[in-house]
Amino acid sequence: MSPKETIFQTSAAAKINLSLKLVGRRADGYHLLDSIFVPVLELADELTLTLLEDGKGGVSISSNNAEMTDAENNLCTKAFRLYCRKAAVSPSCRIHLEKKIPIGAGLGGGSSDCAAVLKLLNSFYHKLSETELHETALSLGADVPFFLINKISRVRGIGENITTLECSAKLNLLILAPVFSISTPWAFKHLDPSVIGDDPSNLTDKLNLALQNDDILTAAECLQNDFESLLFSKFPAYLIWKKYLLDLSALHVGISGSGSSFFALFANKDTLENARHKFFDRYGIFFRKALY
Repeated sequence: MSPKETIFQTSAAAKINLSLKLVGRRADGYHLLDSIFVPVLELADELTLTLLEDGKGGVSISSNNAEMTDAENNLCTKAFRLYCRKAAVSPSCRIHLEKKIPIGAGLGGGSSDCAAVLKLLNSFYHKLSETELHETALSLGADVPFFLINKISRVRGIGENITTLECSAKLNLLILAPVFSISTPWAFKHLDPSVIGDDPSNLTDKLNLALQNDDILTAAECLQNDFESLLFSKFPAYLIWKKYLLDLSALHVGISGSGSSFFALFANKDTLENARHKFFDRYGIFFRKALY
């Protein structure tokens, strides 16, 4: 008799860091952050998992992007193996990943894909508690636990401390992914250590409150990212793009994560639409993806 085959399909949405402050560094080298994560549901990878209850425990991966097909190092296959080990199950699995989130863009695509695999497996086997699933996600990457929740959240520690926020206001965001990528390890290696530390102006606290009060104008004044000085000096094009977007009435222009993506926040949809058209008429050739 052939083993039972079960097919699952799901989406894995991107995120941006609306604000990112590095508040310290642990002895093991992990940086401590205080950040506001915002899910970007309009931009998502698509995953198909085919489970075979054959007891062999093998896993393979295919993708429309050749960079994603290394079964030994892909986060999706790592998530599958780790979940099966912790849950004491041994299916074989074929994963197909339709990659739509740009790689190396600070949009969390790999972490989101990883979380999607964990959620699918646990929805089928129900073997891990919420706490166990969270711990498993964190062991795979600092951003992975957020994608188990996928709601606008304040994220602290190394990514394990997540508090969801009530924010009913529409964040009119234009999100832009340049044609170049930025390696997160490179960004941390070249970061000025003097930017790491306490936030004397309590900007993240103020941003947190402004979002919960749906006060977008105040929120725009509280946005920060400790990687911006590094990236703006290394890639001067950011400064050109930022100035043009501010001239087009953006309330704030900032980097997402450690780049390369960045975003512009607008007061309303009409202003965003006007800026989007004008920006892409001038600079569109330099970008892989844009959405709002």
